[in-house]
Amino acid sequence: MRGKYTQTKDRVPVIQARGRDSPLWKAICKVWPQIIEGTGWSVGNGRQVRFWKDKWLDGYGRLIHHTMADIPDVLVNARVADMVQDNQW
Repeated sequence: MRGKYTQTKDRVPVIQARGRDSPLWKAICKVWPQIIEGTGWSVGNGRQVRFWKDKWLDGYGRLIHHTMADIPDVLVNARVADMVQDNQW
């Protein structure tokens, strides 16, 4: 679905309806920014969520945009679970 309907604008995924799409899908596309704004992550065990690259903390966006230091290459794609040890950060 992402490949069919999603385009990227300023590094933000944007969905667009096509002419032959259903009226329901067209309506969803119109309110997509509001839908995304109200969604959040269910981190679960943290093995699927990328610590630096995913928007998993409400109100922060991607953490990689908030760091003041370079992130070592081995940590750029780290998962949330990789950053937790004995249930602590």
